[in-house]
This record gives sequence, structure tokens and C-alpha cells, in this order.
Amino acid sequence: MYVPELIDLTLSNPEEFDKTQNLTFTWNSDANNSDVYVRLKYSKGLNEMVNPSMTWSNIVMNYTTNDDGSFTINSSDLSGLPVGGLVDVIIARGNYTFAGSTQKHLIFAGSFDSKLATITN
Repeated sequence: MYVPELIDLTLSNPEEFDKTQNLTFTWNSDANNSDVYVRLKYSKGLNEMVNPSMTWSNIVMNYTTNDDGSFTINSSDLSGLPVGGLVDVIIARGNYTFAGSTQKHLIFAGSFDSKLATITN
């Protein structure tokens, strides 16, 4: 089973992003891996701890894209995020196989990285 390379996520501005602009980020691609999983997550619990006025519900956006080192989330996807909120940008890649005589055991190897950024407008 192939064990993917460690993934290293880079945001153009690691502290914040403007939700009216497309969000493009990069990572080190792995030529032996085909896809990566991208998640943008606004966590109600985290945001309320930091700022009690941030009472929005959880917001999660999931994407799968080629492991080519770059991905852009359109500003239209970001428009519902609350200004001033914290968002976790997560990227992951992995490989798995089923093992055992009945193929009931899952063996997984993967890597992920995440960055926390503030939403601006």
C-alpha cells in the first residue's frame, strides 16, 4: 500500500481572507496520489468561544480535487460566511485498502494540514 507524502497547505494570506474574492491556496502535490479532499469549516462552538456575538450555525463546504498543488474556492461559495468569523481550511490526502480474508479490515495511510483564518469583507 502506498503511503502519501506529508501535505503542507499554504494560504496566500495565512491570517485572513476576503470572502468577496476567490480563495486560492496551494500545497505540495504528490505525483503518486490522484485526489485531495478540501474542507472549509466555520465552527459555531469555536467562534462563540472567541466572540459570543458570533451565533451562526456550523457551515461546512467539502470539495474533492486533483492533487495538482492548487485549488480555488469561488467567492460565491464564501458569500454566506460571517465577517469576523474564524474558518478552518483543511486539506487531506490518503490511501486505503481492505485486508483480511473477509475484507472487513480497513488499513488507511494519509496526511492532512489545516490553517485557521479570519473572514473579512
